[in-house]
Amino acid sequence: MRPISEISIDDEVADSFSYKSEVQIVIGFTGYYDLEAGCYQDKPCSLVIEQWASASIEVDDAIKTKKQPLEQGLGIVSMVFALTLTGDLLEAHVLTLDNHYLLLKFIGATVGYVFP
Repeated sequence: MRPISEISIDDEVADSFSYKSEVQIVIGFTGYYDLEAGCYQDKPCSLVIEQWASASIEVDDAIKTKKQPLEQGLGIVSMVFALTLTGDLLEAHVLTLDNHYLLLKFIGATVGYVFP
């Protein structure tokens, strides 16, 4: 797996999504920006998030932010706006197919990119 610090998929539209309950999330893209090479690559890649110790979602509605377990609020991710890894905390700002903006939080996850 290639580290998330080497690739950007910010604002890329996802072309596939899979979720294995409490085990793994895989989001596929048709292209990515290679931060090491300094250019866009028109090649498929997948963001893999797996083996987390805990996970939650923050949903921002018009009134307040609600925190809930991953299982209760996860929809099909259609776009990833930003990924941030600070220590063992991974935060993913995403948009779902049903137009919900979510902040996914994973503690202790293994995360990176794979290429077919």
